[in-house]
Amino acid sequence: MIKPTDTNDLERVAACHISAFPRALSSALGKAYVSKMLGWYLQDKHRFLFHYEKNGEVLGYCGGIYFHPDIRETSASGMLRFSMKDAFAGIIRKPWLLLHPELLRKLPLIAKNIKRAIFGVSKKRYQAWQDTLKKIEPHLGLIVIGVAKRARGQGIGSILLREFEKYADKYNVKKLSLTVKASNATAIAAYQKNEWRKSQRVGASVTMYKYLHQ
Repeated sequence: MIKPTDTNDLERVAACHISAFPRALSSALGKAYVSKMLGWYLQDKHRFLFHYEKNGEVLGYCGGIYFHPDIRETSASGMLRFSMKDAFAGIIRKPWLLLHPELLRKLPLIAKNIKRAIFGVSKKRYQAWQDTLKKIEPHLGLIVIGVAKRARGQGIGSILLREFEKYADKYNVKKLSLTVKASNATAIAAYQKNEWRKSQRVGASVTMYKYLHQ
């Protein structure tokens, strides 16, 4: 059964996330942190989170955002700022995570957001951001999707992708997009099976898109 996620579901969805991504930094920080992180999707009407559950257990989940010219923040920066205090608290409890590869990759983004929190955003940078937003084609961005390890191979991923497409009607858009690691051949193949196409490669990631039929 597919259900929109609310605050009462976050702990169970967090457990699914940890099962789906056991090596992720977020999973290493623990269920409480993941619950906080996923709670970011519930803070704005332009973001959404839903999950697939069976017998009370969450076996898959998906989160997205409606990108449009008036959007105020990207998913990466917004989620990081929303859960940063909890992340710092988790790292204090588990200091060995300072050497986690994912944390080391995110250091520039973390530093950028700390600087922004202290000094704010310059007028020049803010104007550049506004100019960029004006060029955005309204679309839905698939930010995260995960299936519990024990539930893989049951078609739950495709069910979640079809549910994600239904949100396009709510926001009146036809274009869907996502970013996936170029090395994740399994995920790319699954998206292509569901009619997603590769757009471009940027660094270690591949952008994919799908236009829904009129």
